[in-house]
Amino acid sequence: MECNQTGYSGRIGIYELLELNSELRNALRSDDAMAFVNAANASPSYQSLQSAALGHARRGVTSLHEVMRVVGGDA
Repeated sequence: MECNQTGYSGRIGIYELLELNSELRNALRSDDAMAFVNAANASPSYQSLQSAALGHARRGVTSLHEVMRVVGGDA
């Protein structure tokens, strides 16, 4: 596979996905950002962008250096 001078070959996506439940919908409707964050963090299906990126590093798909460069120091 050619990288076409972009510096990368075989890129993968890192995704943050959150399925809305009633608690999250209520927080959105009431414009309560803190309640939304708390409900998201409590959701069993939620995986943060940082966590997803670190999972790729643990599996050897990418390096920890690349995770830190792309996601930032909060990973």
